[in-house]
Amino acid sequence: GDGGGGAAAASGDIDWGLEVSAGGEAAEAADDGAAVAAGDIDWGIEVTDGGVEDSTESATGSFLGDASAREMLYQEVVEVDAFLRERRAELAAGVDCCPQALEKSLAEVEALAEVTRQAEELMAGRRTQRLLLLHSSQRYLDQAVKRIEIAKALCGKPGIQRSALDKVKAEQAEQAKRTRAEIEELRAATRKAQRELEAELSAHFKSKVTIVGEISQI
Repeated sequence: GDGGGGAAAASGDIDWGLEVSAGGEAAEAADDGAAVAAGDIDWGIEVTDGGVEDSTESATGSFLGDASAREMLYQEVVEVDAFLRERRAELAAGVDCCPQALEKSLAEVEALAEVTRQAEELMAGRRTQRLLLLHSSQRYLDQAVKRIEIAKALCGKPGIQRSALDKVKAEQAEQAKRTRAEIEELRAATRKAQRELEAELSAHFKSKVTIVGEISQI
């Protein structure tokens, strides 16, 4: 007869791509990309064995300086808002879609939806757009500088002109203060919404869930 391969085939031994251990357990030969276990779903969320997310990402620019980060954050807020609006409609219609112990009340969902609405307004509102223009548009910045220089020129004129300059400076300082407060409010609202969403997802999946990505760097 032929060599060992022919003898194995003749005796009914067929290579099924399985390795049989001494104890009789079969282990399927796997490629470099192992198959995902049944029931595992990629939700786009990283969960470690100990329930703590181990992120090695570093900050990649400020809120004002990184347009992609702003857009990603805005899209996250819009998606959360859409989810909350749909959930609010379901609760208003009396539709049950999760265990009673995990279900938020209509009032709680409405409160969360209001937070996301405020976050959207802060991110896309007129005052924020003005601040972003100052940061991103040289022409707009030059115009603002020109207005300030004109205001400074009034310093050489007495009386009412000095009062007008003081008024302009006070208005600009107040505007800058309000804008900074709005940005901080936006950050706080976004972080609060993120924590609440993480808590709800953690309760649903019975494991600590941490949302990662650009939103965590705000």
